Amino acid sequence: MMSIKEYLKSVLNGNEKLAKAFNLIEPFIEEIEKDSSDRVKRYTILAQQNHDVLGRVLKCHLILENYLTDYLKHLYPSIKIENLRLSFAQLVNLLPQDQFPGDFISSGLLELNRIRNKFAHNLEFELSQDYLKHIRTLSGIQPNEEKEPIELVEKMTFFCCSLLVAKNKGQDLITETLIKVFADK
Repeated sequence: MMSIKEYLKSVLNGNEKLAKAFNLIEPFIEEIEKDSSDRVKRYTILAQQNHDVLGRVLKCHLILENYLTDYLKHLYPSIKIENLRLSFAQLVNLLPQDQFPGDFISSGLLELNRIRNKFAHNLEFELSQDYLKHIRTLSGIQPNEEKEPIELVEKMTFFCCSLLVAKNKGQDLITETLIKVFADK
């Protein structure tokens, strides 16, 4: 890995101001490199980790946010939802909780948001079944069926996106059927 001194020299590119700044800090470069060594090691470890699950969680979160925003624009046509700059949780909370699909999917959407936040605050977070109570239900996976946690997230994402579409005859039929099925508990 390139040292701080080598890096700084490489970015000077004849810039007089950068060269002057470099000359002022050059006597302290060794001390700066010692201080930053642990951070560089941590960065290297994090950068080399497999972030496949993180990427897939983020993709699901972004897709759902897109569908959620479109659904809310249809639900509240007089409000410019996209201009409100709402968080994902705030968007979920705009779903009417006393009607389908809001009452049915909100807990899973908020659970996904908590998982995304865990990754945001700890890149070494490992997704496990312990975080998927509502997601498992919405994924359609049977309790005795073994799936990787990320597969449950992806299946739930697809299912929720299919419910978060502008009202049409097909969705009305799905909605009525699901209400009947879940009302018969």
